[in-house]
Amino acid sequence: MAKKTEFEVKCEKCGRPQPKNENMSNGNFDVFDCDVKCECGGKFVTYINGQKAW
Repeated sequence: MAKKTEFEVKCEKCGRPQPKNENMSNGNFDVFDCDVKCECGGKFVTYINGQKAW
């Protein structure tokens, strides 16, 4: 059986998850703003199965 792919968007500096855009997200899709910075000063990046995507 294939493993389920887990996507996360979190800060690469502190690990805090990025808040999703409530206005554009719906039951099928979570939308994240690309130009948002974390409170600690780090940037949000995408992690797939616990590893940094790029």
